Amino acid sequence: MNYFQPLKSRLSRRFFIAILGLTLITFFITYVYSVPLIKQKVFEIERNSSRLALNNVFEIANRMYTSVEE
Repeated sequence: MNYFQPLKSRLSRRFFIAILGLTLITFFITYVYSVPLIKQKVFEIERNSSRLALNNVFEIANRMYTSVEE
């Protein structure tokens, strides 16, 4: 059983290479577009969560300071 038997004709090889090329280009374009977008979104999420944590710590410190002053 030879799986590469249909690729002996020149037209089949060209078609196979064209389909393979289009598939690789599609995956490459998707990767190039999505990776920076995902990095940007992750950075925004991390920045917002760290800002929220810092605000909570500041608020707790203010409450502790106020209760010590009383």
